[in-house]
Amino acid sequence: MKERKQSKILGLMLAFCMVLTMTISGLGALQVLAVEGDTSSLTKVIVGGVEMYSADDATYYVNGATEAVAEEPANWNAKYENGILTIKNLSVVGAAADHEYAGIYATTALTIDVQGANSVTGADCSGAVTYGVYIDGALTIQGDGALSVTGGTATSGGSFGICHGNGYTHLLIGFGGTDAPLPF
Repeated sequence: MKERKQSKILGLMLAFCMVLTMTISGLGALQVLAVEGDTSSLTKVIVGGVEMYSADDATYYVNGATEAVAEEPANWNAKYENGILTIKNLSVVGAAADHEYAGIYATTALTIDVQGANSVTGADCSGAVTYGVYIDGALTIQGDGALSVTGGTATSGGSFGICHGNGYTHLLIGFGGTDAPLPF
């Protein structure tokens, strides 16, 4: 009888340890998923060869800068936050070959909010293609400003204003306070 009682107690302790182990393992998995979720929500856009990241906080770019900053400068020309690139009197030319010589380069969906007069031009190149805006996701352009987009000069390959990496993009454009962007 005493042996049977000890077996039950031992069995309950073993079951408790198993449940505790599974709970701790499950919490560890949840923590990993949370970290992965935070990492996957971090997106990047390149403006004039400068990488700008977006998560919970904005990054800023000033015309002619060589890097983006986290603190808001008074004279910023581009702000990237939560998948929205706000441009305000931006004048930029593409830079790096690994970013398709594009003035603005993004590998995810992007909304460009246009304020003021803006000019985006792809870099001049030889033996390659140049783009003003190169994107691999849906593109929405909105706002009440003006935007001029052109490719740079290309000796071969081609020059394009706005291009999708896979030859197709879902493009929505709406300016001047229209109720909804116009689909193209």
